[in-house]
Amino acid sequence: MKIQTHFYTLTPYANFLLIESFLSWDERVVIQHFTDLKSLVLQFYKGKKWGILHDGRNWEISTPAAERLANELVKVDITGTLTHHAVVNGESEIQIWQARNIFKDITNYEVEFFTDKKTAVAWLAFAGYHMVSIEGSETI
Repeated sequence: MKIQTHFYTLTPYANFLLIESFLSWDERVVIQHFTDLKSLVLQFYKGKKWGILHDGRNWEISTPAAERLANELVKVDITGTLTHHAVVNGESEIQIWQARNIFKDITNYEVEFFTDKKTAVAWLAFAGYHMVSIEGSETI
């Protein structure tokens, strides 16, 4: 079950969720994103260890209010079993700065920032996340 909008795509894999972000977000988009995220997480990861690969290379910065709201919402571990969150922002200094602001208060799971997807995938693999689709085939 993949969720696709103009602003993000959520694709569940066996033990991690791929999030791809696009365009600039306001509070409305942040709320919808976390509503969709919660739905997928409860369906696929309840009761098991999971991670996130967040590819934000095509994301544009959010409004300050959206940043503050996202900062509050990322603190909530929906299942209590999220352990790793890899954030890929590419080379944009402003995107890296805003992503770090959003995740600055996280203490209940590991967050790492990367400029390229390959290194982020390797970090997740080292942590035990297998790049296998829900159907069982390797895809990333």
